[in-house]
Amino acid sequence: MKTTALKTLSLICVSFGLMTAVPNSASAQSAEEIMKRAKEIKEFKDMLNHADETVRLAALDAMLSSKDLAMRELAYSAGFASVDDTMRAIALRKKIAETGELNIELSITADDEKQFKSYISNFGKNRTLRVQNYSINNGNFNARFIRYENHQSAGQGSISGLRLDASQDNCYISTTLNDESVLEGTLTCRGYKDASVPIKINVI
Repeated sequence: MKTTALKTLSLICVSFGLMTAVPNSASAQSAEEIMKRAKEIKEFKDMLNHADETVRLAALDAMLSSKDLAMRELAYSAGFASVDDTMRAIALRKKIAETGELNIELSITADDEKQFKSYISNFGKNRTLRVQNYSINNGNFNARFIRYENHQSAGQGSISGLRLDASQDNCYISTTLNDESVLEGTLTCRGYKDASVPIKINVI
């Protein structure tokens, strides 16, 4: 019994030793990889502030195309916050490429609801725009408002610079990216007396 107990205790100790040894080795390796990754990210980040615009744009495009999540998020943050509209436009186009759906919110106060009562009673205060067959090269895509997603023919949408426009059936939106990285504009549905409703779409 004592022999068996001692063997069992020895096995537990050996197993515990192996369990503690592996994480130490892995931690050392991970730390090295993390430092290498951090150095690479920093180099790209520095290029986003380069004096040459072509270098900035090339760095932004490379970072946004990276499989590294941290790299992409840093690029989006820098791109949308940039004073350079070209960088903001690239960030917007890339972001839409990653987004399958856009949530459209009415940008109105409680006092405004009476004015848009007809629209709200039919569509609510939120709508979803589904982005399909998006081309990052020309910014065009097929647009489907969820309410009309079963319709055979999709509408058309496009991104040009800081603008995003889309239409399907009797409704269309026209928006522009503001300084807070929010697409602001109007949603218009023909046939309603309160035709143009102020909207916003958060892209980040």
